[in-house]
Order: sequence, then C-alpha cells, then structure tokens
Amino acid sequence: MKKRIFGILLIMSLLLVTPVHAKDINHFYANAGKNITFEDKVIGDSALAGNLVDILGNIDGIGFIAGSTVNVNGNMEYGFVAGKDVTVNGNIQKSIYIAGSNIQFSKNAKINRDVFAVADTITLEGTINRDASIGASELIIKKGSKIEGNLDTNADKITVEEGVTISGTLKYNENAKTDISKEATIKNAETYKQTETNQDNTTNYNGAIISTINAIVVFVVITAIFSNTTSKITKIYEDNKKYLKIASVGLLILCCAPIISLFLLVSSLGISLGFILIAIYIIGLYLSQIFTGFILGDAIFNKLIKKELNAVLVGIIGIVILKLLMLIPHIGGLITIISLIFGLGTIYELVFVKEKKQNKEKVIEAKIKEKSKTKKN
Repeated sequence: MKKRIFGILLIMSLLLVTPVHAKDINHFYANAGKNITFEDKVIGDSALAGNLVDILGNIDGIGFIAGSTVNVNGNMEYGFVAGKDVTVNGNIQKSIYIAGSNIQFSKNAKINRDVFAVADTITLEGTINRDASIGASELIIKKGSKIEGNLDTNADKITVEEGVTISGTLKYNENAKTDISKEATIKNAETYKQTETNQDNTTNYNGAIISTINAIVVFVVITAIFSNTTSKITKIYEDNKKYLKIASVGLLILCCAPIISLFLLVSSLGISLGFILIAIYIIGLYLSQIFTGFILGDAIFNKLIKKELNAVLVGIIGIVILKLLMLIPHIGGLITIISLIFGLGTIYELVFVKEKKQNKEKVIEAKIKEKSKTKKN
C-alpha cells in the first residue's frame, strides 16, 4: 500500500515539474491587454502593450514594447521601449531605445551595441558593448557597470560609483552636479558648455517624450479596460462625410465649453456645475490628442497603406507620429488645435451619439412590442 502511494506521489511530482515549452512564432506578433506575460519565441518583429508587460521569451527581430511597468527579462534583437517604470534584465543582441520615467539596467543586462535612453532617473548596472547616449535628470552608474565605448550624457546630476569601467570618453554637460568616484576606471572625461537655447530645446524634447509615453500608457489602459473603443472609433470614420460634422462639433466644444464654464462660475447657482464642466473639459482635451493619434494611425495603415495591424500598435504609432508633428516649428501649434478639434468631436460621437442611437432603438422596440400586443388583442 505504501509503495502504491509513493508511486502515485512520484508520478504527480513528475507531472508538476514537467516544463511547458514556449511556442515558436514565425510571423509578426502583437498582443495587448491589462497584464501581458510574454514567454514565446518570435522569429520576426513583435508589438506588446499593457499596464504591466513582462518579457520572458525571445524576440528575434524588433520589439515594440509599451506599458506602465515594463520588465525585459528575455532577449531581443532591437528594442523600442516606452513606459513609466522600465527594467532591463536581459540580453539585447543589437541596440535599444528607451523612454520612460524611471529606467533601470540591472547587473544581468547586456547590450551588445548601443543604448539610447531618456528618462527622469536612469540607473546603469550591467554591460554595454558600444556607446550610450543618455538624457536624464539623474544618472546613476552603479558599481561593476561596463561601457566599452563612449558615454554621452546630458543630466542635472551624475553619479559614477567605484568599480565602474568606461573604456571610451565620458562626455557630460559642465553645469551637471557630479559625484564621480576616483576608483572608477574612465579612459577620458570631458565636459561641454550647454547654451540656454540647447537647454530649452533639451527640456522641450524631454517633456515631449514623457508626454508621449504618458499618452501611450493611457491609450493602452483605455483599450485594456474598454476593448471595443478602437473598433467604435474606426466605425465612426468609415463614412468620409462625417469628418466635417465631427470637426464642426469639436470646434464648437473647444470654443463654447470654457465660456459656459466661466458663466456658471460667475453665477451663484452654478459654481459646482462650472467646476465639474471644467474638469470634464480638461480630461476631454487630454484624451482628444490620444484619440486623434489613433485616428491618424488608422488612416495611415487601414486607408493609405491598407495593411491590417493590431489596433493597439496602430494607436501607439499614430500617437508617436502626432506628437512628432506637434514639434514642427510654425505648424506644430496648428496641428495641436486640429487634433483637439477632431478628438473632442470623436468623444462626442462615442458618448452622446451612441446614447441617442440606443434611445432610438429602445423607442422602436417599444413601438414594435405595442403593435404586436394590439394585434394579439
């Protein structure tokens, strides 16, 4: 009896520890959701987006990753990563481009070519086999880090701990606060003077990058919670005649909403309603650029190129393109206004037109039921 029980337990334990093999995917792969855990092997490019994205598998191509929290524990050929908190703990066969709020390269991270990173705080610990270009408020290079090429950085505060090796040149802005250990091995160090114009441009670009990341994260969260939002927007713009109507409604909201809000704030009875309307208006302005980014991406891929892609990836690319267009001198402001107009018009269509249609359908259903009852009687 004891032998039988032991045999059953042995079989169960073997079943429990049997490894689950990752799938091999031989085509472009895209996935989006609230929490994404990627454990497969993709021979090709991939796009992953979510609130939390864990990369445990391999991407033998370009990885487009976006999320609030992103953990790169697997391998990628090239990485384009955007997130609030990003941790790189794997192997990047070539180069990686990262933008975020807090970026950390762990001691196990290995980048075989170059690193391009922009964030509020960047912590380097690991190996970079070529060059690194970094823009940050604070850059911390931890003990044991190795940079085989040059490190070019623009930062407010730079910390280089003992045991760090930089085989090329450490180049940084002369107005940075530095704490560079004498025990660090740096082949050459030099500073450059940062003019006010360059500093303003750097601040503007860094702000634009952070703004783009936040917009992407919000878009991903919206699509994760309200999964049919993108399909509804696509359906709205199927009719080309609707563009003028949406733009007209958006322009009306953009101009009239703040005037109505101010009028309510001045009146003694409508102060609370005025504050609520202002809050809704501000949220609408923020979301409008996100929705316009998706509309732009949808127009490029589905109408011009006529190539079907994952809706989340379409939105991410569209948001990035829109944000880049907004940076163009002289016309960037006009593009911003146009994006607000179409975004507000789209929100109106999503919220109010849908409700009107539902109410009409309910009325029609009620009339049909009444007619059927009268016929029976």
